[in-house]
Parts: sequence; C-alpha cells; structure tokens
Amino acid sequence: MKKFFSIIGILLIVLIAILFINTLTFKSKQVAYPAIKQTELTQSSITHMQEAIRYVTISHENAEEFNGQPFLEFHKFLTNTYPLADSLLKPEVVNNYSLLYTWNGSNPSAKPIVLMAHIDVVPVDEPTKNDWKADPYSGDIIEESIWGRGSMDDKGSLIAIMESVEQLLQEGFQPTQTIYLAFGHDEEIGGNQGAASLGKTLKARGVHAEFVLDEGGFILENFIPGITAPVAMIATAEKGFLTLELTVTTNGGHSSMPTRDNAIGTLATAIHDLENNQFDYKMISVTEEFIDHLGPEMPFGMKLVFANKWLFSGMILKGMSNHTTIAPTIINSGVKDNVLPTKAVAKINHRILPGESSEDVVAHVTKAINNEAVKITYEAANE
Repeated sequence: MKKFFSIIGILLIVLIAILFINTLTFKSKQVAYPAIKQTELTQSSITHMQEAIRYVTISHENAEEFNGQPFLEFHKFLTNTYPLADSLLKPEVVNNYSLLYTWNGSNPSAKPIVLMAHIDVVPVDEPTKNDWKADPYSGDIIEESIWGRGSMDDKGSLIAIMESVEQLLQEGFQPTQTIYLAFGHDEEIGGNQGAASLGKTLKARGVHAEFVLDEGGFILENFIPGITAPVAMIATAEKGFLTLELTVTTNGGHSSMPTRDNAIGTLATAIHDLENNQFDYKMISVTEEFIDHLGPEMPFGMKLVFANKWLFSGMILKGMSNHTTIAPTIINSGVKDNVLPTKAVAKINHRILPGESSEDVVAHVTKAINNEAVKITYEAANE
C-alpha cells in the first residue's frame, strides 16, 4: 500500500510539473504594431448613425411581411448623406434592395477587396418592446451609447464604412486596389437574396478578391475574464445554421377523452429527448488558434488551463459552447382549451459547428427523437 501511494505521489508530482512547464512556456503570440492616430468621431457621424437606425429595414421570416419601402428610403438616405460616394463610386442596386459600390483602384492588376455589411435588421419581439430603454428604431443616445436595431448588427458597420469612404474621398485619396462595398438586404434570414446576389454579380464580372471583410467580432474591454486590455475578436470562421420543423399530426378529439397520441404531448417528448441528446463538444482548428493566441495573455490560473488543453479541453469547450447547438424557438398548436389539437409544430434552430453539416444535424435529430410520428423537415439552412 505504501508503494502504491508513493507511485501516486510521483505521478502527481510529474503531472504538476508538466502543467507548470506548459504554462511557463506558453508564450504570447501578439504582434507589436505602432498605434495609429485615432480619428475623431464627429457629431455628423453620430447623427448619421442615429438617422440610419430610424429606417425600419426589417427582414421577416415570412416573405409576405416584407416591406421594401424603408429599404428604398434608406438608399436615398445614403445618396443624400454621402454625395461623393454616390457620384464617384458608381452605386448599383442589386436584386431590388441590395447595394454595390465600386471604388476603382489605381492599379487594375491588383486584386480587389470587398467590404461587406447588411442593411436589414431583425424584428422586435412585441411583448418586449416596452422593456427597451428607448424605442428600438429611435436611435436615441443613452449613457453615451446609440440605441436601436442595427446599432451593432449591422448598420454600425455600414455607416462606419461609408463615413470612412466619404472622408477619404474628400481628402482626394484613391486606393491602389479596387474596393467593392457590398451591402446585402436579407442577411438576418440567410442572405439568399442579398449577399448571394451580390456574390453572383461579382463572380459574373470575374472578380477574384484578395479578401472579404464582413461583420465579425468587436473590440472588447473587460469582457474576457482576467484580461483588462482591449481584445479584438477577429472572426475567422462562423457557425452555419439550420432550422428544422418538427410536426406531429393526429386525429384530435375532445379534451374530456384525451388520447395517448396527443399532438402536443408527443411533440413535447420529442423536444425533451432532443435537448437531452446534445451534440458532442469538439476542438477545431480555429478554436485552437483562439486558445493559443488569447491564453498566454490570461492570469496564471486561467493561463494554466489554456496551456494544457490536452487535460482541460472539456472545460474549455463547454465554456465556449464549441459544439452544434440545439434551440427550440417557436411552437404552435391548439385552437381551444377543450379541443385536442390535430397538429403541433415546433421550430428547432441549430448553429452548426464548422466541420459538421446539415445532414449530420438531421441524422442526429432523427436518432435522438426516434419516433416516426414526428415528421422532420427543413425550414431554413445556411452552412
């Protein structure tokens, strides 16, 4: 027994030594660059951002609810607000509501770049509207922040691009490589009409970009635990999404004579089984790169964890939600409290981890539910 505990003690010492050695050799990968001069934020820029939010450019899941007029009015707003960009960058309307600007470079042989943003915003959940600090389309300033739909996602990016371009044009600047500004109108519901049409337009013109810069993360302060310095969250990958519709159809009946195949009960069981069968957490290359670049900047305790992902990967991956997720978002059934419904429908949204596919999700959901009474169909997908 004494020998056993001696071996355990030696192994524990070896483990601690490995953890400490890995932590002490976990060196920073940050690149030192001289700070650039910060551009002063003008009152006109702030005003333009506020005005942009006031255009109610909503993308609805139901195409019949779409109102194109605010998008056309937003186009006019850009025309009037950025006259140099409008006159010099050859703006084009693509598929009725998206916009494409072309800023010709001085070197036609240089590969162009594409700067992207989107015009549309998501609707406001009406029951929560009174909970907002300000009207979601007011653009009001509260506590030094501009409030409203699109302030972060993604009119903030769009206005920042246009403000920068307009100022550079005023200064007589011409880029070396051609710059395309591509603003889609339906990103919030997949981008199949906006970004997809913009991509097809550029492809048809033989455009092969050096890079595309789209909306991504933010420069965050005091957000990453243990790091007080600003952290630029550069998005190098994105989860796909898939919404599946689960449908249960029965003969219905009267509530005084409930049946075992109640549509709501069957659907609720399916959702319960699905939520209890989550996708596995996985370490993928972009996650490893994130850990390797951010981990060395953390305090010693957290640095030790990140430096030894071979041991703590489970903890790290759960903390980062590094798996394909399952989220029931909509459920509909029933017409009267004493009538058994003939149909119950739920929508389950999945955010797909890079490396997995819609087919993988459907296979997982089918296996987890394991009930032929539950019909599974595609509602929306974008990988």
